[in-house]
Amino acid sequence: MKFKDSFHPYAMTTIFFWSLAFVLTRLSLQYFSAFPLGFLRYLVASCSLLVIAVCTKMPVPRKKDLPWFVLSGGLGFFLYMIAFNQGQLTVTAATGSVVIATVPMITALFARFIYHEKLKAF
Repeated sequence: MKFKDSFHPYAMTTIFFWSLAFVLTRLSLQYFSAFPLGFLRYLVASCSLLVIAVCTKMPVPRKKDLPWFVLSGGLGFFLYMIAFNQGQLTVTAATGSVVIATVPMITALFARFIYHEKLKAF
C-alpha cells in the first residue's frame, strides 16, 4: 500500500492538531472567554467540513435525523467544548491533556459497573 493511500497521513494530522489543542486553547483563553472560543473552534471546523462535504458530494442528512444531529451537537459537542475551555482556565495544558486521556478508561469502567459489561484484555 502506498503512503498516500494509507490512513497514516490522516492519523498523523489528527495527532498533530489534537496535541496542539491543549496548549493553543490555554493561550487563546487569555484573549477570549470559553463560549466565544468554543464558537470560533466549531465555526472553523464546520467550514472545513462543509468544504469537504461539498467536494465529496456527501448526501444531505434526512429530515428525521436532524433532531438527533441537534441533540448530539448540543449535548455531545457544545457541553464538551465549554467544559474543556473552562477546565483549561483552571489547570495547566499538561494536566488537561492527561485528564482527557483518561476518558476512555473511565468510560470502560462505567460500562463495567453500570451495565455489567465484561472488560477484555488484549
